[in-house]
This record gives sequence, C-alpha cells and structure tokens, in this order.
Amino acid sequence: MNRVVKYHNDLNTIPMRKWTSEEQNFFFSIVTQARDKGTTPLIFSKEQLVDLANYSLERNKDLHTIFKNLTEKLAIMRYREQTSNSYTIMMLFQYFEAKWTDDLSDMTLEVQVSERFDYIINKLNAEFTQFELAQFTNIRSTYAKEMFKFLKQWRTIGKKRI
Repeated sequence: MNRVVKYHNDLNTIPMRKWTSEEQNFFFSIVTQARDKGTTPLIFSKEQLVDLANYSLERNKDLHTIFKNLTEKLAIMRYREQTSNSYTIMMLFQYFEAKWTDDLSDMTLEVQVSERFDYIINKLNAEFTQFELAQFTNIRSTYAKEMFKFLKQWRTIGKKRI
C-alpha cells in the first residue's frame, strides 16, 4: 500500500489550520491512496483508513463524527484561481460519502476526485509536495502540520518569502 503523500503545491494554498489533526490525517490518507487512480470512484474500509491514518480504535465512537466533520469540511473546501482574464473555483471531490452501521462495527468511505482537480493528485511532473504519511500522522499539532507541509514544499529551494 502506498504510504507517500504526493500532491500539487496548489493544495497547500487551501487553509486547513482549523481542521483537527485526525481530519487532516484521514484526508491525506485518502489523497495518498487516490494518487494515480484518476477520477475512478474509490471505496475505503474503516480498517484501511484507520491503518493509514495511524488512528487508534480505542476511540471508535468518535470515528463517525470525524468522518462526518471531514465530509462537511470537504463540501466547503474550494480551490480558487484568478488570472487577469478569469476566476475559477473548483471542488476537490466530485463525490464523498461516509457510511457506518448503527453499532459502528463497519464503516466505509467512498470518494471520487473531480475531473478539474485531477491534476492536484494525478498529474505531477513539477511543483509538487511530497512526504511520508507516517511522519505527518505522528504530528499532533495542527499548526505544526501546516508548517510541515510548507517546509516539505520548499525543501529543495531552501527559502520561502513570507
């Protein structure tokens, strides 16, 4: 199973500072597995996502809340691009559905990357951020996670103007 997160740098322009650490871990676990799959719908089991996101099932009851909150945040997550002659807004996922049984013993997540945003995950020739998923999931602070992504984005340049 692929455990290297790799995506276009444009994704770093979307603020995730208000996301919980767990939501970010699950999001980047999904991004990791969606890479090179195009816009094909993908189905993840609870076990797959828990393993990828380094999540402890001791808090199983919280998992459906995390999935629900993640779904809500993805619904309002948009990438905006403005040029001198255009303004574009794109959604990352065309489809994102979390399902669970009443006793929470089984959960699935079905996602489909939107065609317009496909380049963020699947067409990576230049200008991409790459890091080990395990490194990211071991960081607890959301501020530190944001800094980690920017540091990884600029690792080959050596400096960034702020």
